[in-house]
Amino acid sequence: MNQPTPSLPPEVLQQLKDIHSAPPPGWWPPAPGWWLLAATLATALYLGWRYWRRWQDRRAPWKAARAELAGIRAQWQAGQDERLLLQQLSELLRRVARHCFGEEIASLPGAQWLQWLDEPLPEDQRGFARGPGRILAHGLYQARPQIDGEALLQLSEHWLKAAQKRAREVGRC
Repeated sequence: MNQPTPSLPPEVLQQLKDIHSAPPPGWWPPAPGWWLLAATLATALYLGWRYWRRWQDRRAPWKAARAELAGIRAQWQAGQDERLLLQQLSELLRRVARHCFGEEIASLPGAQWLQWLDEPLPEDQRGFARGPGRILAHGLYQARPQIDGEALLQLSEHWLKAAQKRAREVGRC
């Protein structure tokens, strides 16, 4: 039972228009996947920035201490007096210890202070209790302390590096 197809007159067929495809989708608004990618990227950038800032903030005291030590070295090389060198180094080391390790450490007396300063240093670099650094315990009380200023400055520089590593290991500064 085939039904005959109705035939249309030719003038009706000429009035029909061609089939057009839909226009391509616009670029806005983006698909949900692009929104997710943008949110992920923004979050990653923010977290990266915060991590970088925290890293900079943790390094700031050490950077300032090294800059101050460089200034002390420059003054020493320009002919600064021994007592002033001892005073500045002692203040710098105690200030760093107070900031990063606490008041109880920075207030240690004489020999205990020197032993604590030697702790983070490798065995071959320890020089506070038995080397040029021992002058820090009593040198300020002498009229003309005899010191090896360059060795003391170098020892202080090694201590700053070792103390920064120690502070990082114990989660301070």
